[in-house]
Amino acid sequence: MLLRSEFYRAFHRKSTYVSFLFLIALQVIGFYNSLMINGLIPLHEYNSWYLFLKTIGLNMNSIWAVCLPIAVALPLGDSLVMDIKSGFDVPLVLRVGVRHYFLWKWISNALVTAIVMGAANVCGLVIALIWRHDVQIPTIVYHDVYGPKAFTVVFGSGYVPAVFGHLFLTDPLLYCLLTIGITMLIASALSGIAVSTTLWVKYRYLVLVTPIIFYYLFSIFPQFFVGGWQWTTFILSTAFWQFTRPFWQIPVYWLALLVLSFLMMAFGPRRYRKMMFSYQGHE
Repeated sequence: MLLRSEFYRAFHRKSTYVSFLFLIALQVIGFYNSLMINGLIPLHEYNSWYLFLKTIGLNMNSIWAVCLPIAVALPLGDSLVMDIKSGFDVPLVLRVGVRHYFLWKWISNALVTAIVMGAANVCGLVIALIWRHDVQIPTIVYHDVYGPKAFTVVFGSGYVPAVFGHLFLTDPLLYCLLTIGITMLIASALSGIAVSTTLWVKYRYLVLVTPIIFYYLFSIFPQFFVGGWQWTTFILSTAFWQFTRPFWQIPVYWLALLVLSFLMMAFGPRRYRKMMFSYQGHE
């Protein structure tokens, strides 16, 4: 019941559609910038699949990275704080109980944000396919001292994704869908931070910026350690295909952050009564 109610609310909020359109706009800007930056590369080699990945997964200079934590917080990131401020939470808590209320709040936020992200990225992929309307991966022939030897690559071996590059060469559509799946996990993890911090922050706009604060802290702090730059949220949200690593590390990293947001949410029943007194005193 609560999950259905949250879905109804989410898809009747303007902020959800703002997030959806914002994510699509970021990709279009990324496509345009990629073509401008790489103007020396023959356009017939710059196929649709690679154009899509140059914004998500293979981009070190991405506007996507800067705006991602803002976009994922918009659908339901502030829903808990708005419920508490408006008193909308009271009948729900009385009906389903405190524990179930916080559990389904976290689940609905993760699912809705993942759906919005997935839908926006599918639209982005379709736009890339229409924009370039070239899905063929070109064959570039290299000549070495042992004679001609053909390789199927994109602009040379340096442009093949470092992670699962063979999958990109054999089935680029599946590779792009895998990329979209990872971004859905990223969206759920970052938006979960917003909902979970409601237990400590009672101001709506501060709740909405907590994913941004978290994102940049985890983009800066790991760089103080040797090799830590590969574990920053920036790299693992926009350039996760760029550097050689076992594939499992990418989803495990974001699953760990998703679990962290869940554990923060687990304190909800314990802090709920204290929060209620705090809000009443503030008002």
